[in-house]
Amino acid sequence: MRSQVLPWVAPGSARILDLGCGRGATLKTIGSDSRTLAVGVDVSLRDLQTASSLIPHAHFVCAKGEQLPFRDECFDSVICGVALPYMDISRTLAEVRRVLKPSGGLWASLHSFRMVRKHWFRSLYALDLKDIIYRAYVLLNGLVFHFTGTVFRFPLKRGCFESFQTRRGTRRALRRAGFTEEETVKFFVTTAVKPSGTDIPARSKQGRR
Repeated sequence: MRSQVLPWVAPGSARILDLGCGRGATLKTIGSDSRTLAVGVDVSLRDLQTASSLIPHAHFVCAKGEQLPFRDECFDSVICGVALPYMDISRTLAEVRRVLKPSGGLWASLHSFRMVRKHWFRSLYALDLKDIIYRAYVLLNGLVFHFTGTVFRFPLKRGCFESFQTRRGTRRALRRAGFTEEETVKFFVTTAVKPSGTDIPARSKQGRR
């Protein structure tokens, strides 16, 4: 598979999940139509309402990436535009693998160290103490991800995650989640494939679509 800046979906994908869809910009970019089952997931009801009005043939669900309310192996492709860095990456990748069909593909854009460093310097210049502390957490979390492929939540806010990603950490996280053929390019887009003929760890079905 070849990584690219524009969203990638597996050839012949009839069911596509946009994880962290926001207002539906990525689904519009890939040109999904009424012949494709396009599903967008986000935690913002307001953004989902906007997306629903812009893409009436798509379906939108309010949920977290760490707990996807879909049955096993129900999507051919999962795309995730700049949302994965704000999630518990290990849990989310495990969920993505669960809902992907064998040979299904993942496309995700990530955050670079340079971008996070830039925000941290901006906070230092503005003497914004709260944001300085938060950006320090993001930088530390990115380093943890680089060496372990896992992240930890912001201690001062429940359920809050953010980190930067590196090729080494991303490769480690994808392999731990059971993906193969992973590739990350300089624009910080990663692609990966769920291998065919492998079993998904048993877990209860959380929903049906």
